[in-house]
Amino acid sequence: MSTRSETNLTQEQLEDLRERLEDKQSRLATELKRLEEEELPNLYREEESNDGYGDDAKNDQIRQRIVAQIKRRRSDLQAVQAALGRMENGTYGLDQRTGDPIRFERLQALPTARTAI
Repeated sequence: MSTRSETNLTQEQLEDLRERLEDKQSRLATELKRLEEEELPNLYREEESNDGYGDDAKNDQIRQRIVAQIKRRRSDLQAVQAALGRMENGTYGLDQRTGDPIRFERLQALPTARTAI
């Protein structure tokens, strides 16, 4: 039996989901690059014009938020890449615990889903 019939996804549905995942991958990679190469390095460049009071604490808070955003983007990017990998090896759309098909509606809402609800 082919993977398409096992997952109950048509070729058109798979292509739609692949496009959505690839688009999300591109957006996440762009955002991650911006955060790592622009936001984080630029955080301390404007320090010289301030009086120094409270700047360290403020910059630490901002840095923590940026680092948290970077971690989240990396995690999201890994999930997207894993979903694309499952598409390549024919296991996309199958629950990783049970092997049962994941409904198309769930994959539309969350294309990186690894389990059915």
